[in-house]
Amino acid sequence: MVDSINIFGYKLDEFNELLDKYCKDPVTLCRLGVFKLIKAKDVKRELLKKLIEIVNEKYSQSSFFINRFLDSLEEGLKQHYEQRLGGAVFRVKARAVSRLIIHSRNDTSALLFEYGTILHPIFGIPYIPASSLKGVVRSYLESIPPSELSLNSIDELLGNLGQASSVVFTDGYPSKEGEKGRILEPEVTTSIYQESIKEHKAKPTPIIYPAVARGVEFTFFVAAKKEAVKYFDKMKGYVKTVIWEGVGAKTMLGYGELEVGR
Repeated sequence: MVDSINIFGYKLDEFNELLDKYCKDPVTLCRLGVFKLIKAKDVKRELLKKLIEIVNEKYSQSSFFINRFLDSLEEGLKQHYEQRLGGAVFRVKARAVSRLIIHSRNDTSALLFEYGTILHPIFGIPYIPASSLKGVVRSYLESIPPSELSLNSIDELLGNLGQASSVVFTDGYPSKEGEKGRILEPEVTTSIYQESIKEHKAKPTPIIYPAVARGVEFTFFVAAKKEAVKYFDKMKGYVKTVIWEGVGAKTMLGYGELEVGR
């Protein structure tokens, strides 16, 4: 039945051969690689190796342009928020102290693996969505007693469904590779036994997946409208604190720690 599947006019085996030979785009590999899992469930290791190779190669080829993009983004933000709105902008550089798993349930690498880290739809590299950065800041502020915040309300700063945010976060992009020149590397977790069983009879199945490498530097920007400038110094401190505590998935296990200014 599986052998009768046709994809874009190709039989499944023919399509998978073309994918192996010609696919150099990480996002495409994740989405079309699902067809390889239809044919054989034991190809995950092969897919993980290929995904990591092409992501790291893609970053080495595009890192210059990504950093140029970040410079242009900063210039545009300053023109809008500082010159037009009387606000402020600051650049944050944060180095991954531990491995990162960002948006573990996503529409790219999570299609192939139990855990994944999201890949940018255009650049094809791991990134930290602005929603994740803003989310961890909000979560941190909500954990502080209101009397210690020196804010009228968190919504005044970060907005809500009926109120625009006075502070804007951009996506975080890798601006420098990590250990061994990598952006992405393989990770493995051996699952806990599901039932009581003697050790010598256990057959744990390792779970493999991609993770952002230690040492990768991410760059993002925080911009404030005029009314939020008075909180800007505090916001810098909040950002530094929360990303050290962890961004992304499995932070309680030591993943996702980022260090600012190093």
